[in-house]
Amino acid sequence: MKGKQAEWDVIIIGGGPAGLSAALILARCRRKVMVLDSQDYRNAASSGIHALPGFDGIKPAVYLKQLQKDVMKYDVKIQYAKATRVIQGPQFFEIEDALMKKYTASKILLATGVRDILPSIPEIKKFYGSSVLHCPYCDGYEQKGKIVGVIGAGKKGVNYAYALTSWSDRVILFYEGKKLNGEYQQLLDNNNITCFREKIIALKGKGKLLQAIILENNQEVKCDVLFFDSHKRLRSDIPVNLKCKLTPKGVVCTNKKQETSIRGIFSAGDSTVDVMMVSEACAEGIAAGMSIHKQLLSEAM
Repeated sequence: MKGKQAEWDVIIIGGGPAGLSAALILARCRRKVMVLDSQDYRNAASSGIHALPGFDGIKPAVYLKQLQKDVMKYDVKIQYAKATRVIQGPQFFEIEDALMKKYTASKILLATGVRDILPSIPEIKKFYGSSVLHCPYCDGYEQKGKIVGVIGAGKKGVNYAYALTSWSDRVILFYEGKKLNGEYQQLLDNNNITCFREKIIALKGKGKLLQAIILENNQEVKCDVLFFDSHKRLRSDIPVNLKCKLTPKGVVCTNKKQETSIRGIFSAGDSTVDVMMVSEACAEGIAAGMSIHKQLLSEAM
């Protein structure tokens, strides 16, 4: 690659809120930007995005379309393809997509997000995003007054159940832990949280709306919505293959400028943060875009 110029100032891998927000600010800095968008979005199943100022309750697809429209007002290329590999060269990076097309860029922004690992319950995907949920800050308000179930174990599971009492006084904990000590039981009792120790074997409902939880003893527990503490993994293997440093929680480690442990590679959005909200992803995308522009300016001196 030596002696050549990169085709793009920046290639953004990921076309969600973080990636498109970065593309927007970089385009306004007159940078040559391409977005590689796999069209695989974490919140695609969600009924609405909440706690997003100015757009509270907007459908994810509608919001994404507006973001794309905003970005396309500028000279930004959105390529609908999944990035599969990034190679670091002496002067710039080479990116390959699933169609075996190759691109080069001076800087890379990883905005690939995470994937939620759903509990191993038959047909759970049928209800996911409507009445099986993982984020009370995103969807808790809409469940106020309903019978709210939560899957959890240990202190974290008990605290999750307690937190859900902010939205409903009818909370049920489906406890997966081996032990439930006296302190945890006292917290549940003090807050009128019912606890079942039997394993969930099925979900019962109509369409996407949950109606009951079926336990291994065949007991049917009425329940309107079920929360779970989502285990997550990086949606893309690229950060690991590049040997980007990860945090103990398994997301990409960045500095205050959103740069990873590899110079010239930045990361923003759910693949980086603990607070996985659309508003946070947008803010990180903007911050990353500004940092990338400043680094390019510095290197051009």
